[in-house]
Amino acid sequence: MADTPVDAALLRIAARSEEAHHEALAASAVITRHGAEALEEWLEACADLVAHDAGGGRALIRGSVAAATAADEVQSWTTQARRFARWRGSAAALQGFMDNLPAAFGALGHAGEARWAEIGLIWCKRHLPSGTAYFATPIRELTARQGITGLEALAAVAEELFEHRNLALATHLRGSLRVRNLFGEAAVLPWALAGCEVLQSDRMRGEAYFRLESEESLGQLLDSQSGFRVRDRERLIAILLHAWLGSEVAIAPSAWSPERGRPFVEVDARGIHLPLMLPTREEALIGSLHAAGHLRFDTFAPDVLRRLTGGHADPEAPPGALLAGALAPWARDLTRFLLCLDICEDLRIDARLAAIVPNYLARLLRLAEPASAAVGAAPAAYRAVALQSLRLARGDHDHGLAPEVSARLIPLLDAHATFVDAFACARWLHAGRTLPPIAAEDFADAYLPGRGPNLSRVLRRCDDKDGAGGSGDTPQPAAPQAPSAASADSVEDTSRSLQQDPSAADAGAPGAAAGGARRRHGAPRTSPAPVNPRGRPYPEWDYRAGRYKRDWAWVQERALTERNAAEAARLAARHQRTLQQLKRAMQAQKPTRLAPQRRQLEGEDLDLDAAVSFVVERSGGRQPDAAVYRRRVPAQRDISVILLADLSTSIMQLVPKG
Repeated sequence: MADTPVDAALLRIAARSEEAHHEALAASAVITRHGAEALEEWLEACADLVAHDAGGGRALIRGSVAAATAADEVQSWTTQARRFARWRGSAAALQGFMDNLPAAFGALGHAGEARWAEIGLIWCKRHLPSGTAYFATPIRELTARQGITGLEALAAVAEELFEHRNLALATHLRGSLRVRNLFGEAAVLPWALAGCEVLQSDRMRGEAYFRLESEESLGQLLDSQSGFRVRDRERLIAILLHAWLGSEVAIAPSAWSPERGRPFVEVDARGIHLPLMLPTREEALIGSLHAAGHLRFDTFAPDVLRRLTGGHADPEAPPGALLAGALAPWARDLTRFLLCLDICEDLRIDARLAAIVPNYLARLLRLAEPASAAVGAAPAAYRAVALQSLRLARGDHDHGLAPEVSARLIPLLDAHATFVDAFACARWLHAGRTLPPIAAEDFADAYLPGRGPNLSRVLRRCDDKDGAGGSGDTPQPAAPQAPSAASADSVEDTSRSLQQDPSAADAGAPGAAAGGARRRHGAPRTSPAPVNPRGRPYPEWDYRAGRYKRDWAWVQERALTERNAAEAARLAARHQRTLQQLKRAMQAQKPTRLAPQRRQLEGEDLDLDAAVSFVVERSGGRQPDAAVYRRRVPAQRDISVILLADLSTSIMQLVPKG
């Protein structure tokens, strides 16, 4: 028999779950420091929640030590946690609440935490999955690092969507956070309202819209934003690159979309890849020129890359394999090493471009100088070194670099420097620890406008299960569209693959040739292809995943170019019977008589029906139509044939009636 309320509560917990009882005893040592009353209230709440749902009760117990430490009190958040017992199946929501509770106190304070909890509990009452999604979202994402102001702005939009469109928070929360982070708070409501219309007409399309996985969602976002539509000016970019570099540059579309973060002009061993939009025309032009410079000045030349491996690599190995082998020693700190390498190689390329493009460095500096204020401390450190290196290349005496750093970078300004020299400089820069560690999610912010990741696309593995497109595209000269910039995911995936197997990054790398010799990068093509060989992209519905895959299906349109008359004659003789049957079928479609046209203003014969109507209407005092003639004309029929083979898996989906 229990002697005290504390013992009684512990017995109630033990009766439901022995594991929860042991966890409660362990946590009690910390809760006791806040007083006997706080301990008693906390144990009562734990017992009630374990009785309601063992999973929810254990979530409260496991998260209590961190919560008590962050809040330096117990009663307020214990009272909030007890309210989850009002709803069946609330364990997941309570788990998210306890996981984020310490961060809520730390970022918002006690008053802000109370408001955060109140908003989530209101959503739990309205729609439990929405409350669960809300509490499962990290505080930093909900507030956009704006504290309670960011939280209230998001809550106001969610309230309006629920009140006027009956749209639950769980449906749009993830998409709304991405849209807000990319385009600001003002873009969220118009985007969500347009999504409500899509959701009302087709639920699956609507869900894909709110996950930012459909063309409709991307189009709505981009239509509401200001910026330079790169793909609309692709032909102009191709002409300018040809004029500047003296050679044809292969161009392809990027699979960038707003949820992927900052857009870049990307480069791989075959060509450059353009995103749909960039902030300004100047960034699009300078970024395209910079990316094409890596092709023109042999960043990916196989003979240069083989020197990184001591010349022992397979002569037929593509750039992805060569780079993977060279980067293997830095697999555990790949993000930082890639940034150091890009700083050095970008400096080499920009110095070569400055020799042939007037005012190139001045234009790049005008883009870069105002851009470092809006990023975090670690990305800003990399941007600062990159900016100082550009001033060094321009010849400024007050470039700001330390003497030992400038001494290492100056040789890269020489016209005979190669990617191997940039690699050696990056090894020194990385080993010096002058640049801080950087999180993978901050990787993209470390690049100046007009620059971008150089090697991530070549290293990215061709595992395109999410339908993002990307690693499989083959650029063609002046053909519209491209995949997105190196994201945190792509850097982490590459790092993991290098740690496990340095050669893994080459599996299907975009730069890999099917075999045989390859054209030297930057050399002119004698006969540029007039169309994209992959065709025109269309979204594809994946019935298994229940979402659209962007640019997944490709329709190819090609003109007949064969001119072998002997082969044509052989095929005609071989299939003569089939051709005769086809010819008879087409001839049967030809008109065998003149087709009559009635109620004409002129013609060879009188249209009896029209004439009778004319007389009757005129006798009745009305104004009749004078088209009372009939004529005969030959009816022309155009016979066209189209063959469409649907090879997609969407046709395998069962219709509702089977």
